[in-house]
Amino acid sequence: MVSTASHDFLMYSGYAALAYAWALQKRAARQRLRDGGVESTEFYRAKLATSDFYFARLLPRAKGHAAAMLKPTALVMGLASEHFVFE
Repeated sequence: MVSTASHDFLMYSGYAALAYAWALQKRAARQRLRDGGVESTEFYRAKLATSDFYFARLLPRAKGHAAAMLKPTALVMGLASEHFVFE
């Protein structure tokens, strides 16, 4: 069911949204390095390095969340409601 995949879906969505944001920042930093910008060259190079770090080290975690949210839910959904009552 949907609720069993919600954590992984939210994590996956967060990684995807940040990837989009970093892609936009990377494009802007490249453009500013080429055409000039108000910040220092080191600032734009740091943006590029941080973007590369995100794509190489953090974004791959999304694959695990994608795989987990697509797994069958029968193990959890087959439990009787009594299993969720705690006194």
